[in-house]
Amino acid sequence: MVDRTALQLQNVSKSYGKYPALKSLDLKVSSGQIVALFGHNGAGKSTLLRVLSMAHRPDTGHLSILNADSIQYKSWCKARVGDVGHTNYMYPDLSPTENLIFFARLYGVPDYKTRVSRLLENLDLTEMAEQPLRNLSHGQQKRTALARAVVHEPSILLLDEPDAGLDIHAQELMRSLIKHISANGGTVLFSSHDPHSSLTLANEFLLLRKGHLITHSTNSYSSKNELLKDLYTAEP
Repeated sequence: MVDRTALQLQNVSKSYGKYPALKSLDLKVSSGQIVALFGHNGAGKSTLLRVLSMAHRPDTGHLSILNADSIQYKSWCKARVGDVGHTNYMYPDLSPTENLIFFARLYGVPDYKTRVSRLLENLDLTEMAEQPLRNLSHGQQKRTALARAVVHEPSILLLDEPDAGLDIHAQELMRSLIKHISANGGTVLFSSHDPHSSLTLANEFLLLRKGHLITHSTNSYSSKNELLKDLYTAEP
């Protein structure tokens, strides 16, 4: 049987000074899944995403990307992951087109001009594609960041509250892209404070509490109800 594991954490802990953000966390996510990550503020959601993206190295434990050791094969693993956090990692004086071409060439994307043009069209950015990024609205910049994250067609996409600040049209564009990635065997893991909307998209969910992973479940009717009860009644 082929192992379709996309992400695996084993006994991962991460602290910032004396503050423990993740505590002995074990996680395994299969390819093709759309996974929603929930938890109150301070639960460890952003830290988990930073560890999975290899932006932060865990203090203890082990991370595998597509069954490859993230330390031994760091460059290979990084090339298989795309991420959008609270910083867009783009150049404000360059246009969306120029930013995307820069990152596409950095990743060695073949026929990068066609790839960039298609992404700009799919994310409804064509009209402002040649304007400096700093002149774009927050939502337009966030869509450009999403295009940057997927320009190299990563196997894994990590998103930290991707729908924050987006209007309904932009949210639908983002959801369409996430579904496309999953349908083609890719894996998407995103954090959210909106369980009702997120659970219409995800087929699995995670629940963090004070650095512990307390739930990893398929998105069934009963597990969804348990999640909602926990989120609205549990102490942060």
